[in-house]
Amino acid sequence: MRAYILVTGMNPLRIYFYRDGYIKIAVKDFTFNHKFIKDGCVHITTSDTNQECYDGKEYKYDTDIYDAKSHFWSYMHFERYCAKRGINYTEIMEQMKDIFIKTFISLNSDFIEIMKNRNKYDRNLYQLYGLDLMVDINNKVHLLELNRNPSMRDGHGVCDYMYDNLIADILNIVGIVPFNHETKETFDKDIYKYDNETEEIVDDCLCEFGRPRGMFELAYPKKNNINKYKKFYENIFPESQLLWNKLLSSNGEYD
Repeated sequence: MRAYILVTGMNPLRIYFYRDGYIKIAVKDFTFNHKFIKDGCVHITTSDTNQECYDGKEYKYDTDIYDAKSHFWSYMHFERYCAKRGINYTEIMEQMKDIFIKTFISLNSDFIEIMKNRNKYDRNLYQLYGLDLMVDINNKVHLLELNRNPSMRDGHGVCDYMYDNLIADILNIVGIVPFNHETKETFDKDIYKYDNETEEIVDDCLCEFGRPRGMFELAYPKKNNINKYKKFYENIFPESQLLWNKLLSSNGEYD
């Protein structure tokens, strides 16, 4: 499973989950039999490998619902598959979000230190990540790897309709503030005056939460999960604490 995660800042940490993605399926059923350890059709799900594996052969996945030769599903296809098999799709998605949040919290202090050493401020940065996951026979989700700057040129029909929307949604969320290269200042420098930089950073976050998200969902921080994940932080910075306080005292309008 490939999932797309947008991180718009590390201090405070903000994570968005794209509700669509894709799933690559091996052509042959998985097995622990050592005789098939080198059989790529069992263990590898890249498009090229799967193309080689099923060409000229009968493909066996639910031909009444899916393309008989499809090894590449959207989340929508997977959700329909789960409904047919009595699998709790929502629970799988919630496991995925839990993994994403804990992953980026575990990296939080290191990322902030790296940016500090490079004189960068994450108010001006954002990053799209592609995370690869696997669901086992008990419907438990496992993280395989995290990819920064994921490729977005797979060329499959599932991706063709998704990527344009995903990019547009990213630009809506991060916001584009005109920058004057002569004065080195943004256009709004005289509109808003803050004596406290922490207050300004947090207000920027709240403004971001109010922008159109499209298919993205704010995964963290939310009023209902701040306390759940707070214990996983190595360091809690003032910016994060102030944002959490404002979200906890809100009516949930930022979720």
